[in-house]
This record gives sequence, structure tokens and C-alpha cells, in this order.
Amino acid sequence: MTHGDVRLMELRRDGECLCGTFLPRGTRAGWDPSRRMVLCSPCLKTEDALETVDIGVPGASLQREHERRATARAARIRAAHPWVGGFLLLITPTPRTTEAFAIGAAGEREAAEKLRRATGEDVLFLFNRRRGTGREQGDIDMLAIAPSGVHVIDPKKYNGRKVRAARSEDVFLIDGRRRPSLSASMQRQVAAVSAAVRDGPRPETPVSAAYCFLGADLPVSSLVVGGVPALTLRNVAKRLNRPGPLGATDREMLHADLARRFPTA
Repeated sequence: MTHGDVRLMELRRDGECLCGTFLPRGTRAGWDPSRRMVLCSPCLKTEDALETVDIGVPGASLQREHERRATARAARIRAAHPWVGGFLLLITPTPRTTEAFAIGAAGEREAAEKLRRATGEDVLFLFNRRRGTGREQGDIDMLAIAPSGVHVIDPKKYNGRKVRAARSEDVFLIDGRRRPSLSASMQRQVAAVSAAVRDGPRPETPVSAAYCFLGADLPVSSLVVGGVPALTLRNVAKRLNRPGPLGATDREMLHADLARRFPTA
């Protein structure tokens, strides 16, 4: 049985699991339409009714775009200079716009590795998720399902770069340059995840967000842009490790549900 065969839901009437467990109305359980029966949480695990969640690969989309651009550039140079194309590729630097994708991918991988080590088994992650069917819809870099709720995390690797906010506090300034796309992208991600959680197995689950800056020059005082805090990796880990109302079963249900709603990009 695959995850798509079983629907996680809150029962509208009393039911009974295959194992004989009575499930009163309001219980969160699985519904198997092929067998027309409900499944309690232990049976969902025992029967492996839910397939293993594909947590995704951090930075995969950015890495693919870097490789696509690098391959296209190499093909153009070799076609224009058949005899010396290889040499030109060796001595000319990769365009900064192309290299930025590799740096971003490395940042997402670094953030994922360190946050997983710093949080342990109580926090479940999803990486590199597709927010819509079109390329313009964008991706969600990281979701963390923690005891305190669902967290949207946007890693940014800006080694040595000064990160501040404009006076309006709704736009980032990176080395003095306005970057409105950062906060606009985050707002779209939060809206999409909030809507998905409201329609999921735990609609009352809190949804929060944070930027996770790696190697950046952040102000000593708190930095909040568009209502979302800009934090170091250490402080993001502290947020994820906070206690909260979600037990292990709740976190697993949300993890599987969000993985289905936001497939890997």
C-alpha cells in the first residue's frame, strides 16, 4: 500500500480498526478506501500503510540550475571556438550569476546538515519542495515539523556580506543593495504552507518562519524583515528545539501530509 492509498483524517463518526481498537468520533486516523476501513496510528506503522517519506535533497534545484547553466556555457564556447574552447573554459571564470546557484546549493546543504545534527529525532525535515506546478511558483527550501509547530526556513549563505533591513523593515539590504525578492518569496512560502496546514490532519498547528543566514554579518540587535526574523543557524536550532504541543504521532502525520502536498522539486 502506498501513502496515496490512505487518507489521514479526523473521523466524523465512531469506527473500529482492523485490530479491533475502537476509534471514537474526532480521532485522527487513516482511511483506506480500497478496504473501506479505518486504521489506528499503531496499525498505520505496523502495516507500513504509509510509504517512507521522501524528505528531498537540500539544494537540489539550485545545483541542477548551476549545472544546466554551466553546461550551456561550455557548449556555446566550444561551438564558437572548436580548437581552443576547452582552454578558454579553463582560463575564464564562471559568471557570477551562474556561480551564485552553486553557492546557494552549498548553503542549503550546510544548513540542512547542521540543523539535523543540532535538533535530533524530535524534529522532522522536508527539503527542496515544489510549491506549484509552474517554475514561477518557486520552491520551499526547508520545512521543519517540530514539537512547537511547522517552521518554514529559508537558508541564505552570504559569507561576510552585511545584512540589514530598509527603514520600512519589509525589504532586505544586502551590502546596501535592496533585495525585495527575498521577503516576497518568504511571504508566498508561508502563505502556501499555512493553507496546507489548515487543510491537513492538524489544522490548528502553528506555522512560523525564519531566515537562516550562514556566514553573514548580521546586526547585534534582532533583525526582522516583513515580520520574519533573520537568524543565525544556532538560533534557528534553538527555535526548533523548543517544547510544544505536538507529540510524535502528530509530527509524523504532518510530515507525511506536507510531503504529499509539496512534492520534491
